[in-house]
Amino acid sequence: MQVKILKKLCGTLGTLGIIGIIAVNAYPILVGGKLYQIKTGSMEPTIPAGSYVLVRPVTDPQVGEVILIDAPGYQVPIVHRIVAIGAGGKTLTTRGDANEVDDASIDQSQVMGIVTGIFKQNGVYHRPYQIGVGICALALIWLSLTKTSPKGRKDA
Repeated sequence: MQVKILKKLCGTLGTLGIIGIIAVNAYPILVGGKLYQIKTGSMEPTIPAGSYVLVRPVTDPQVGEVILIDAPGYQVPIVHRIVAIGAGGKTLTTRGDANEVDDASIDQSQVMGIVTGIFKQNGVYHRPYQIGVGICALALIWLSLTKTSPKGRKDA
């Protein structure tokens, strides 16, 4: 009797874990954006290293907005704040909040989107956590679906 209750509880917890992981990963798609992880501290304290940002498309970036840039010479996109707009809105000057110097001006076509959400992880990278939770959830679901084998049991 207790085994059945435990199996049902494990199955429920596993199902809730899977639903949670799917919800976290589906949210950016549902709101029309993408998640990017911030690898450096150039935007601290606004966006700590290790945090995730939700980026959505933008057509008319404004001074003060935080944007994602495809900057030449960098392996990953950069998230910095717009500090100036020049050449009739065609060029942008950006700077990380923690930086003392402006970045080189970029063309507006290099803007990949505007940051509309910040998910602070305080330096903790959560993908391994999600994978671990997913594996545990699958194991719990498997446990709940497995039937105990009557083989080898002797009823007295």
